[in-house]
Amino acid sequence: MFDMLPYFAGALLLLIWFRVERSAAQLSALQEQLAGLRRDLGLAPALSVEPSRQVRDLAVDSKRTLEAIKAYRADSGADVKRARQVIEQLRSGRGDV
Repeated sequence: MFDMLPYFAGALLLLIWFRVERSAAQLSALQEQLAGLRRDLGLAPALSVEPSRQVRDLAVDSKRTLEAIKAYRADSGADVKRARQVIEQLRSGRGDV
């Protein structure tokens, strides 16, 4: 019986991890929907917001991509896809954001 305990514990941890990952994906989808609703209702800034100096500084460092995306989303109200595009454009040196 006690021989199987590590396997049961491992299986339980794996199930918990899958559930957390699924919940995180659902939360992300809900956040995207909420951002879209806020934009549709005029409660969020326009998507054409020029990236701030902080966002530009973060975008240059490839290790801080997520921080740059989060900062741009906070400044502009953009969804993740748009924010990622802006950060990639800043990183590639194209000024046409």
